Amino acid sequence: MTIQDLGAVGEFIGGIAVVITLIYLAVQIKQNTNVHASLIRQNFYDATQHMMLHGVESSEFNELFNRAWSTNDSLTDSERTQIWRHMQAIFMGYQGFFEQYKSGALPEQDWALMRKILTTFWLADGKGKNEAWELMSRGRFFNEDFLVEIDSLKEGAMQFRQQLEERGLQL
Repeated sequence: MTIQDLGAVGEFIGGIAVVITLIYLAVQIKQNTNVHASLIRQNFYDATQHMMLHGVESSEFNELFNRAWSTNDSLTDSERTQIWRHMQAIFMGYQGFFEQYKSGALPEQDWALMRKILTTFWLADGKGKNEAWELMSRGRFFNEDFLVEIDSLKEGAMQFRQQLEERGLQL
């Protein structure tokens, strides 16, 4: 066997090693992407759980929350601020997940679940909630494409609520 033959064998083995390395890296990238998406989902669930537990732990906040979701005007300025900050925190979290979805890091089915949750948020008509959203949506707290997404969800929920009312049904 000549030096040229050994060189050809070396090149062949090197080529196989490169292909194996590329396959290995592709598998690692896929696994990393799955872990990243899983962490994003877990952060969403943790944030949602924290929000729900806050309501469970505070009967005063539950009463305020219920008044904000009703159509009466019984909120003080301090209570409006509390509802406003609560909603701002919620929507900032959702905007983060929306950005992850747009970047491809959050799968479609996970964002679809979040869209359903956000849609149900708008099904209940509440003056305090709606006033807070109007202030936030005009205050440049959120990206324009996120505002468009939320407004479309809100519009769809309002149309659904109107259809129910036309049929004599209530939520």
